[in-house]
Amino acid sequence: MRTRSRDRIGERIKKARTDVGLSQHELARKLDLTAGAVGQWELGLTRPRLQTLKALATTLRLPLSDLVGGLEPEEVTRPPVEEVRPGGRRDGADSGAVELDRILVDQARRFGIDVPGTLNAHLRQLVGKARTEQWLKKNREALADANAFLARFGLWSDGKRQF
Repeated sequence: MRTRSRDRIGERIKKARTDVGLSQHELARKLDLTAGAVGQWELGLTRPRLQTLKALATTLRLPLSDLVGGLEPEEVTRPPVEEVRPGGRRDGADSGAVELDRILVDQARRFGIDVPGTLNAHLRQLVGKARTEQWLKKNREALADANAFLARFGLWSDGKRQF
């Protein structure tokens, strides 16, 4: 269920964005976020973090108070919806946006480094490594049993190969 305050923030973001002539993608690029995050704010599905709201107000050239006008500070920082979805995830909780060192990101871009692509590739490697380590840990005993069985009895095909 949407609240009026949440709708107003999304509407204000959208109006301010269009007033300065930016697309969702262009605004997201300026904030080092995804266009999907901007779209979710405008639809009232999520709300930007306070630090992002400050950067958003600066980028959109308007006072922060105009952007969040009429909201109490705890309303600005509270996730927009408190209902829990299947899997225990709360609506409005971490939309996937991460905070990065802007100076480092700017330097990487100046050197022609694809920041999102590089981070995604590195995260894929880290997740794959963690998944492998978790699987090996979980199956350590079964692997040890299988190796002991093979050492003792060998493979069924041992001695049957003609090459």
